[in-house]
Amino acid sequence: METVPKSGYTIAVDPQVIPLGSYLEIEGVTYRAEDIGQAIKDRRLDIFFSSHEEAIEFGRQKKDVYLK
Repeated sequence: METVPKSGYTIAVDPQVIPLGSYLEIEGVTYRAEDIGQAIKDRRLDIFFSSHEEAIEFGRQKKDVYLK
């Protein structure tokens, strides 16, 4: 599946844990699993931001995640 990442929508997942194309909810916001990454293993997620600065500002956080 080839997609263009969108800020506040696309997340990277470990497809062994969460299938690509899945929708997840984090604090009332719905995201779609559209990407994978070498550092994304097990239950880690990576939310796509439009800039590196935004990602750094958001930082690493622990959140409850719900599969929709």
